[in-house]
Amino acid sequence: MTQQRQHITCKHTRSEHVTAHNLLRTTWMPSLKLITFASLCFGSTFSFSAFANCYWSSGPDAVQTTTFDVGNLYIPRDAPIGSVIGKKDTRISLSYNNGGLVCDKQGDVLKYTLEHPTSADIDVASIRLKPGTLMKTNISGVGIIISNVYTDHTTFNYSVNHPYLPLTATTKRGFRLRKATYDFTLVKIGNNIAAGKNSFNQLLLSSMHANQKPIEQIYLNGSVTTSQCKLPSGTGTQIRVPMGTVEKRHFNGKGTTSESVTFDIPLNNCVSDPSPIPGQSWNYFTANQANIRFEGAKGSTIVNAANGELGLNSDSTARGVAVQILRSNGDAVELGVDSPIGTFQNSTTSMQLKARYIQTSDSPLGPEPGKADATANFTLTYK
Repeated sequence: MTQQRQHITCKHTRSEHVTAHNLLRTTWMPSLKLITFASLCFGSTFSFSAFANCYWSSGPDAVQTTTFDVGNLYIPRDAPIGSVIGKKDTRISLSYNNGGLVCDKQGDVLKYTLEHPTSADIDVASIRLKPGTLMKTNISGVGIIISNVYTDHTTFNYSVNHPYLPLTATTKRGFRLRKATYDFTLVKIGNNIAAGKNSFNQLLLSSMHANQKPIEQIYLNGSVTTSQCKLPSGTGTQIRVPMGTVEKRHFNGKGTTSESVTFDIPLNNCVSDPSPIPGQSWNYFTANQANIRFEGAKGSTIVNAANGELGLNSDSTARGVAVQILRSNGDAVELGVDSPIGTFQNSTTSMQLKARYIQTSDSPLGPEPGKADATANFTLTYK
């Protein structure tokens, strides 16, 4: 970078000085013997530079751009707000092969901006977020956290957000910046992520300014897809489980049961994450996990939630017995809460469950025979 300097110099001749002196002496101030007009002489230097005291050493002073591609990421439809989408702290490292950014003096300011509005502060899985550092993206319900990993406290004074953007770094001395490292974390910030594939479309994320002039910009490509399934058409109301006729002799005390009956909940049009990221048990969801919540209906009430026991309908005539709902491995499904029942794959998946009668009365004679129907509403979630 070249600097153009222009100097303006004022010169006084002895005769000009004497003339002014004589004029003031004879006209206005006869008691004064000498007046020096030093304040009327100015010396000034004008410096022209595209980025003031910071510049790319190889020139020209163009804005450099980098595009970061996250690939195709997946988030379960019902994952809690604050869940990390994809990998936490995905890192990109930049090397400035043009010789680097040079700032000549102390007091130069590098400002790293966020190019979109920030979201409300929320609890993010495994990240202690600083206020005002979670930025919205062009995908509704998806935000991003950006941090500047490169740290040099001998060269910079950092603003309180460090290392998170937006960030200001003020130089303590001249320096040459030859590299930069950024971490990116995508976060679910709302329950309004559209179904299907949502693209970032070369989204401008951040700009670095040197003394208020942009010198670097970072863009984002890739997509976020919601993973979920659908129930087959026509099954949105009932799944019937025939329990058959069970003789009283099968029961001989509280907690004794009949034989189990297997039933399936079919799931169609499933979209699952083909490559779940391992080692993120700290996150708020499990990839491709289907959950079910059973709640009583038509007079059936939950008798023992932890043991999966659902009471009979109000028009049932049998007494001292309930229906117990089990996973395929025989473990009880907890009622009234979202309980995991298995993982789903692309296309069609069937979630297998079991049901059986269980004696709830203390009578050693067993339950009272009669009609023994139970009804439950169920809700499927993916998280």
